[in-house]
Amino acid sequence: MNAKSIPTVLSADEILEKAFKRADKIQVWNAGNRNKTRSDSGSKLNSFGHTISSKLRMYVRKFPSLDQLHPFYYSLIDLKVNNDKLRHSLGAIQWAANTTDLILKENEKKLKGTEGKKDMEKVRKSAYGRISSVVKKVEKDLVLLQETREFMKSLPEINVDEPVTVIAGAPNVGKSAVMTRLTAATPKIASYPFTTQNISIGHMDLEDERFQIMDTPGLLDRPLEERNDIERHAILAIEHIASIIVFILDPSESCGYVMEKQENLRATIIKSFPQAKVITITNKSDMATMDEYLAVSALHDKGFEELEKLLYKELDAIPPAPYYGPD
Repeated sequence: MNAKSIPTVLSADEILEKAFKRADKIQVWNAGNRNKTRSDSGSKLNSFGHTISSKLRMYVRKFPSLDQLHPFYYSLIDLKVNNDKLRHSLGAIQWAANTTDLILKENEKKLKGTEGKKDMEKVRKSAYGRISSVVKKVEKDLVLLQETREFMKSLPEINVDEPVTVIAGAPNVGKSAVMTRLTAATPKIASYPFTTQNISIGHMDLEDERFQIMDTPGLLDRPLEERNDIERHAILAIEHIASIIVFILDPSESCGYVMEKQENLRATIIKSFPQAKVITITNKSDMATMDEYLAVSALHDKGFEELEKLLYKELDAIPPAPYYGPD
């Protein structure tokens, strides 16, 4: 999804102001008095109308097709603005562009059959008023489009065509520390729309290949039944990109959660993300371990060579993602 290609969406007043300014600059030099008035009025009206309709059509044309978006981004946009509402606004703006052209064409014909300077000015100003009214009718739709544009620009830069490893676990088990040990560089922090906290996006270099990894603090830290509607929608969004989930247990229970609660959360994660391979590890191996799971220590940088080998084996086996985009 390339949100950078979407132009800034002006407000209704800004569009009208731009159109009026351009129209006022129009001057006709080579014509008789009556023809000059007619040409002047026609040229101003033509400039005014085309400035508006072309601007509105550009917004619709440059906006990404919702049907061609990856389900991850589709879900996030739906959560933020409601995709049906967005479709309606795009349709309304297209209607405004078409209606502007119809009013323009209708009044250009009127000007040709009008005599007298005052009558010509009256036709032009009447057309200005009708077109302005049309633009005002889509004022809220323009605002929604601009808000959606800004939201789309703020979304995390994830390559949805490549596998994503998600770090999960109860609070304070060391998710961020494990991610830092796995990533080649300092993770990039990105705001997510469905949580007051942040997520981290980083990359792992495994066997000369680069893979994406995501830490989700605050999102996967409580049972499904305790999450609000926004968090549940977020789960649906991440479901579309999580290929592997590294679930971290803290057998020392120094995180503040007993093993029973941690295991229950693990079961919830497995149920919530049936499409993802879940790799369970224990952190803080210097304090406690569990025989059935791979043990690591983010504090002492132990066990990560084995974890990286396991991750590469699973990531390398993932088939290419389906293509989302134009044919």
